Amino acid sequence: MMTTEPDSSDFPAWLPDEYDPTDSLADRLRVIAEIDGGIELHVGNTDVTEIVGQPQHFQDTGETVRLSAGASPTQWKWEIVVPDEGSPRLDKVDSTTDIDKYVDGSRTFIRDIDVRIYGVDTEYLD
Repeated sequence: MMTTEPDSSDFPAWLPDEYDPTDSLADRLRVIAEIDGGIELHVGNTDVTEIVGQPQHFQDTGETVRLSAGASPTQWKWEIVVPDEGSPRLDKVDSTTDIDKYVDGSRTFIRDIDVRIYGVDTEYLD
């Protein structure tokens, strides 16, 4: 989805050196999940971009990488899902319900996504 190679010398000092905007989405999410502070994630594809808020909870099952995002650790409404096989997607969820309703109520919002950090590399979203 990138149009040109990013210049990491322009990145802010708080961004971990391990963050490489050319890495796979799963690898970038691993680094993004570790960033402390109020970063804002933008998720999109060639048709739409959604601002999903801050990273909240990260899970790597070995087959799928998941990062929830939203306003707080107790309330998020997005889940970025990157399976080993298939295309990454953004799901809309309700974190205020029990686990059964959370799973049953999850709906795919955008398919074939990329994720970028506002103020760092959002210009690389097509």
